[in-house]
Amino acid sequence: MWITANQPPEGQTHKWTRDVVVVTNYGKAYTIAYMHGPDGGGAWQRPAQFEHGEEVEWWTENPSDMHNADEAIAKASR
Repeated sequence: MWITANQPPEGQTHKWTRDVVVVTNYGKAYTIAYMHGPDGGGAWQRPAQFEHGEEVEWWTENPSDMHNADEAIAKASR
């Protein structure tokens, strides 16, 4: 199940969440985490591969038996 980026994975303030599979507005897939900030704010990790203007749109759990985000996306969309 895909979840919108504005409903990030649960986690503690000022600590990265578990890695999840994300899809960006550019259609790319990554395995990254989210950090919750104080007062309900927070931020997704921004890998060096992100292009200018690229943002997380959707996320799903990272299957433990998958080795890369592309395989995880294929499994999640079945």
